[in-house]
Amino acid sequence: MNTRKMNIVFRCDASPVIGSGHLMRCLTLADVFSAKNWQCSFISSAESVETFSAIIKKSGYPFLPADSAPKSTDLLVIDHYGLGLEYEKSAREWSKYILVLDDLADRPHDCDILIDQTYGRAEEDYKSLVPENCRILTGAQYAILRPQFGELRAQAQEKRARQERTLENLLISLGSTNLHNITGKILSAFVEAKNDLSPLQIHVVLGSKAAHIEEVRKTIEALNQAGRHNVTLHQDVENMAELMLEADLAIGAGGTTSWERCTLGLPTILIEIADNQKQTAQALATHGAIINLGWHEDVTLADILKTITELQQTPQALQSLSQKAFEICDGGGTQKILNHLKALISTSPDIRLRPARLEDAQLLLDWRNDPATRQASLNTDIIAYEDHVKWFKGVLEDQNRHLYIATHDNHDVGTIRADLTPETGAYNLSWSVAPEHQGKGVGKKMLSRLMEELEGPFTATIRKDNTASIRIAETTGMMLEKEAQEILYYCKN
Repeated sequence: MNTRKMNIVFRCDASPVIGSGHLMRCLTLADVFSAKNWQCSFISSAESVETFSAIIKKSGYPFLPADSAPKSTDLLVIDHYGLGLEYEKSAREWSKYILVLDDLADRPHDCDILIDQTYGRAEEDYKSLVPENCRILTGAQYAILRPQFGELRAQAQEKRARQERTLENLLISLGSTNLHNITGKILSAFVEAKNDLSPLQIHVVLGSKAAHIEEVRKTIEALNQAGRHNVTLHQDVENMAELMLEADLAIGAGGTTSWERCTLGLPTILIEIADNQKQTAQALATHGAIINLGWHEDVTLADILKTITELQQTPQALQSLSQKAFEICDGGGTQKILNHLKALISTSPDIRLRPARLEDAQLLLDWRNDPATRQASLNTDIIAYEDHVKWFKGVLEDQNRHLYIATHDNHDVGTIRADLTPETGAYNLSWSVAPEHQGKGVGKKMLSRLMEELEGPFTATIRKDNTASIRIAETTGMMLEKEAQEILYYCKN
């Protein structure tokens, strides 16, 4: 990957009405890009900067006025319902590439990558709305989450599998701005609950500038004085992943936090607080990953109390919610997006790498079962289609495995896979060239390209009689480490 400092601009807004979701997921992407030595800045409204000044100041990124138009930039990221085709076309004058974040699928875009992290969203929903060469990334597998959620996933799976599912710790988080004072409404249900509920440790998350904050404080004080429940208010939190890990149940909305909760298998009572959350809420409820109480104006105090009481009395229901939530996403969406972006902006005019998609399954199987390829493989057996698809899906879902298709002049010419070993930080590489493109230097070029995009060290395991792969490994700087039973082991630090 080209190591020069890329210039990336984000266009997003936040307010008490639209919430902070657009801003927060853009900040998450900015942190990932900054870790690659890319320069990030933001274009936002004055209201955004004023309302979320604490978050913005802490981020350290420059924030420019909403009417700004930079002289030139490598990538523009747009996350804004109020901006569409006209703005994107005008931005082509100063941005080489455009990435759009959307979850409505109701308007055309002029962009190079479109991401819709809505669970159940299909690529076909955008086919007629974007240019033909646009990369369309849809579904919760592309959820943009801070790395802490993916890092705590294994711990959450272990915890929720072994705990007896008693409901003692409740997390209430419906957006930092407290739109419509829904948080206050929920808390008032506990004031009315009398002795219907078992005692709870309740954690409430809000922003420091949330609406009705004093009213919320007074309700919390009253609950703590009553002595049955212990309530803690958290403001401008930075440890949301830890709070979700500790919680047994959440009451939340249908925005980005849905994917955070699913990554950590947190059972959720969902309340819809915005129109664009309805589809997500319905899809998650159908899957069995949440209990959806519906539109916030229609939710009664009795609904809230009844649902929590039933979950306290039926721990198996909590366990089912948790298992279904884990199935939605794995927390690796940001890395998947980064892989696509790297492939898009690759500076090589020759070989490009694109992340493999499920529709590539038959192509890779045809290449794999080619007689010459099988003869050079560690496993020379013919692979059955059903076995191949099962393996292929597992690779795509595993955030430690990166599978790419190499292209040249818009033609698929080979495939390469990098499997990360977390204990050592090394990528084990395997590759094959399409039969009709063998002997043309494709293998060396795609291996070199992958080594530019991923940080090593690298290893490879090659049959002693596979002279083509040996030559590729050695010409890309890999060194023979050892030989055992006709197998050569190569490495590159």
